Amino acid sequence: MKWTRRDVIKGLGGIPILGAVWWAGASNSVSKNRERTAILEQLNIQPSLPSAVKTISGDPVRVGIIGFGIRGEQLCRALGFATKEWLEEMRLAAEEDPNHSRLKDFMNQDKLNIKLTAVCDVYDVRADRVINSFSTEDTKVIRFKTHQEMIRSGKVDAVIIATPDHWHAPMAIDALENGIHAYVEKPMTHTVEETYRLKEAAEKSKAVLMVGHQHRQTLSFQTAQDIVSKGVLGH
Repeated sequence: MKWTRRDVIKGLGGIPILGAVWWAGASNSVSKNRERTAILEQLNIQPSLPSAVKTISGDPVRVGIIGFGIRGEQLCRALGFATKEWLEEMRLAAEEDPNHSRLKDFMNQDKLNIKLTAVCDVYDVRADRVINSFSTEDTKVIRFKTHQEMIRSGKVDAVIIATPDHWHAPMAIDALENGIHAYVEKPMTHTVEETYRLKEAAEKSKAVLMVGHQHRQTLSFQTAQDIVSKGVLGH
């Protein structure tokens, strides 16, 4: 079967990388899903599954969480640390609905070579929740009143910054300038001036700055990389 350039463009419109807005306007021109599927198969475009986490050896990375609100708690779960309250809530949900799999998915996720050793939050109840849930016989989670104290304490190798936006850059800069790895999410900075300061701090530091942006880790963007590398779009 031969496909024209128009057919290919219509088929590509069915995958996420070209955007839902474009597809909404063009969807009427693609009447049959099987045609789109055939085009994608002919072009050898397949979703790119994320690579498996490699075995992490050596001493555990000591991580401190700065800000344990909704996002901070979610990020800790991604590292393998769930509060007692969340575990119980998910257990009850699974008992009520056998198809509820969040607890099962959490228990089956890859184990990382990480210790959660410190927390910094202005709210006592949040800090106490971290200490009560994540402290072990070997590692007692320490609470710090300020991020400066945590970064300079010698108790952390890396920090996760899950604070309001305007604190992202100052905390990341402070961590990098003191040789502490920093993970921060969007927005990376709050002003253009902060962007240059953070860039300079990252370039000078031996520590690593990690910026999380979920749209860069989703399946559609990995598939887009495949499309570009295969030359599907041309030169």
